[in-house]
Amino acid sequence: MIADTLILAVVGAVLGALTGTVCLVLISIPAIHEWPSGYLIFVIWMGALVGAPLGAFLAPMLGWFVLRRVPVGRSMLYAPLGTLIGSVIALLLGWLITDISKGLGVFYLIGGAVIGFVFTAFVLRAQYSDRDGKNSPKQW
Repeated sequence: MIADTLILAVVGAVLGALTGTVCLVLISIPAIHEWPSGYLIFVIWMGALVGAPLGAFLAPMLGWFVLRRVPVGRSMLYAPLGTLIGSVIALLLGWLITDISKGLGVFYLIGGAVIGFVFTAFVLRAQYSDRDGKNSPKQW
């Protein structure tokens, strides 16, 4: 059980770092013409620095409590996609609501990523919860 949790944490950290990097590159695209020479390395580093701890924490938590009956391959495929979609939607809402160019976009990015990840986990749980009939609310 401890080994499984550590594996979930490591895989979550890797996927979180990749997803965080992609999300931070997305938020930085409007200012791409103003980038200094080493800014891309900084963006990659910061995306991994923020995404890895979030993934290392959320993957085991949701993996054990929400995604128990979901196949691992499905959860590892759809959870990062849900995270990306959530962060993009949050960024678009942030652009509509306020000016996020002064650094406020990072909060929208992280919040949207967490909400997208959790939402995707619960959608996957709903799809796979009644496959074997053991989790059916009718039997409670």
